[in-house]
Amino acid sequence: MRPRLLDAFCGVDGAARGYQEAGFEVVDPPAYTRWLGMAVLAQLPSLPST
Repeated sequence: MRPRLLDAFCGVDGAARGYQEAGFEVVDPPAYTRWLGMAVLAQLPSLPST
């Protein structure tokens, strides 16, 4: 059984690929990722939004 990893910042710079190659099962829930991104932007309003 492979360890699971929640890729909360998927799409940032391809880290998930490295985790997969290292043997992790990468979990990428799009709804969670969107919510987390909004939470980060709310805490850091100076970041540019896309």
